[in-house]
Order: sequence, then structure tokens, then C-alpha cells
Amino acid sequence: MNEKEAITSVVAIGANTHRYLEKIKELMTLEETDVRDWNEMFEYGLKISQFNFISTNVDLNSSVIKEIINDIHVCFLIIDAGDSKSLNYTRQLGDYIRTLDCGLSIALVLGIYNNTLPSKDIIKELYSHVDVIIELDTLATDDSGKVIAAYNIIRGINSTLVKPLLCGFDLADLHLHLKSSGLLQVAWAIENSELDSSYSETLQIATQSALEVLKKRVIVEEVRSVFLFIEGRDTALDIIDIEKSIMMVNNTFPESVMEWVGSTSKTIGNEVRVLLGAAYA
Repeated sequence: MNEKEAITSVVAIGANTHRYLEKIKELMTLEETDVRDWNEMFEYGLKISQFNFISTNVDLNSSVIKEIINDIHVCFLIIDAGDSKSLNYTRQLGDYIRTLDCGLSIALVLGIYNNTLPSKDIIKELYSHVDVIIELDTLATDDSGKVIAAYNIIRGINSTLVKPLLCGFDLADLHLHLKSSGLLQVAWAIENSELDSSYSETLQIATQSALEVLKKRVIVEEVRSVFLFIEGRDTALDIIDIEKSIMMVNNTFPESVMEWVGSTSKTIGNEVRVLLGAAYA
């Protein structure tokens, strides 16, 4: 895949997801926005070229749907787990995703109600088809009515690494955890428990998180694709479709990759160097 020709499609499924879709459209038209990483995404050759809202009354087998998700290199799904019809749609869409030449697929799942059905089955279904799953529940509140951020990021594609990064942190603990762990550098500013007012903020953290994942995916001439997933203080490495003969030269790696790794941060750069060295030692 030529990174300069990459296409990102945002596909929203379910009753409430149109709000997120509209917010993404709004963000894309703003010259200045708190989601600063949008500009960085374009530097990586990605462009949002499609915005699609699929209601649960649309037949996923229709030619219109097939046209929407055809030739997508980065697929960003937004799914309302609270919509009883979303599970069946997710299953059907998963069949399409598997047939796509998709460089990266990200799913944002809304309405994770205490890990109950249908959201649990939706996550299970996505796990077999999607690279990164982001779970969000903006309805969870503590005794005082303050919103508690239920926020997980899960590796998909049947990965052995299935570990929630954040789950059930209140606002103060969330800030502390992010600061101390060096996790994805995102901001969370939910002021109250009103659902509508929190949509913008939850979209920002989800979008920034997804873009962090996108930024960790590097495509260079020597290496077809390297996917790095930074998980708190641990750095997990997943190498996809790499030419081992190129990587295995005196246990060294292409200079372009190492320069990029070192540019992320000294700490992360060193950790990744160790992991890269151990991967094919």
C-alpha cells in the first residue's frame, strides 16, 4: 500500500452514532481544534475521504454498502452497542472487513453497559476482524452522579495481548494514571454526567487514541509495515508482514525505522530497540 494513497473511511453503525459522525465532520472543517493530531494524520498520507452513517434499517448486503466499504485501507468503525440490531450488523460487516485489503481497522464501540449483552458479543465478534477495539461507556456514574470513564483499548485479530488499558477510572485518577504511566497522551475533560455534553470529549479521547495507533504504524521501503502498540509502561510489539531477511543483518534494522523509533521518546525508543533486538535474536 502506498501511504500517500491511503484512504480512511469512517463507518457509523447504530442508533446514536450519527452524533459522532457529525462531530468528526465538524472537526475536519475546523482550522483550529483541540484534536491537534488530525493534522499529523494527514502528514502520514491518510485522508478521510468517506463519511457514512448506516442505520440499522439498511441491508448490509446491498450494493450501496458494498460500495461504501470497498477499497478501504484504514477503516474506522463506530458502533452503538446499545442498539439491539448492531450485533448482527457487526457480524456481517466483519465478513467484509476480512476480504478487504485493509491496512488498519479501528472500532470505537459505544455503550459498554457493564460488559453485558449485546456489547460483549459485539466485542467478541470484532476481536476476530479488527486490529484495535476502543470501548467507551459515558453513562457510568459514581454515587455523586459524576461520570466515570470506562475506557478500554484491546488488541484484536486474535492477538494474545488482550489487556484493558484503562477501565473504571474516575476523572482525577485518570489524569494521574495518564501522567504517571506515560500512556497515550490524551486529555479527558468531562465536567458532568450529562450524556450529550460528554459526547464531544469522549470522541476526542477516542480519536486521539486511534490516531496514536495510526502514528505507530510505519511504512517504509525496507519494511512493509511495522505496528507498534504502546501499552502503559510496557511496550508490546507486533510485527506484521516483515521481510525477515532485511531485518536480520547482524541483528540490526533499517536506519529509517530506528530513526523513527528514537524520535518517539528516549525511553520508548530504548524499549523498542530492546524488543526489536530480541524479536529475531
